[in-house]
Amino acid sequence: MPIRSPSLEIKTSSCRFSDVQPTSWQKRWFELCARWSSSTELVDYSGLAAFICWFVWKSGNALLFNKSARDPFQVAQTTSIDFYEFKEIFRQNSLFSIPSQPSYPISEVWTAPLEGLLKLNINVSFNSLSLTCGGGLVLRNHLGRPIKIVSIFFHSVGYPALAEGLVLKASLCLLKDWGYHHAIVEGDCQTMQRLQPSVESLFVVMDDISSLLSDYPNLSLAWTPIICNVVAHLVSKKALEAGCGDLEWNI
Repeated sequence: MPIRSPSLEIKTSSCRFSDVQPTSWQKRWFELCARWSSSTELVDYSGLAAFICWFVWKSGNALLFNKSARDPFQVAQTTSIDFYEFKEIFRQNSLFSIPSQPSYPISEVWTAPLEGLLKLNINVSFNSLSLTCGGGLVLRNHLGRPIKIVSIFFHSVGYPALAEGLVLKASLCLLKDWGYHHAIVEGDCQTMQRLQPSVESLFVVMDDISSLLSDYPNLSLAWTPIICNVVAHLVSKKALEAGCGDLEWNI
């Protein structure tokens, strides 16, 4: 015997906006809005929030329609960098007046190393469909002048953490080949924060990285926010799009 669902009647006229209790995240959002001290901050933060919602929606569609699960950390990275790229393009091509100062704190910009040291910024772009990754490497001196800009590319990379490990290892090997043994390797990936592998296939790569660091004690690793790593990110994206690596730009 079929079961008949009870009818659902919605009386919108009896509902007042004042009766609706905001959720905890809505309260937090209202608090943040109240703290924004200028219209510029409001545009920046609301724009970034819109980008986050858009990229989360795109990731959900990728999982639903293409069975492609995207790494949340990679989604957050892509969202942030694409928003600031969009903002910069809009600023350069818009008739409206937009301040040229960065909307993020002044401390969150690329900083030069001390005199006598070099800094190698690295970034990884990963494609979960083709299982390929591109790496961007930008080497600068203490004056901030680029010495080398290099892209690398890897096939058959199973997951983002392995891509990060491979690019980091390749970066250390290149510094060794170039003869630069007093340098800081700086990146925005999780590998820069922890060398303890969480997946078995990472053990070999991480062991090689640890060996390289022990052989060259004047090489060190440092983590930086994605917004401080824009140039390396653009190079890694180009390497991934081109599908080839081992390219070096003339400075």
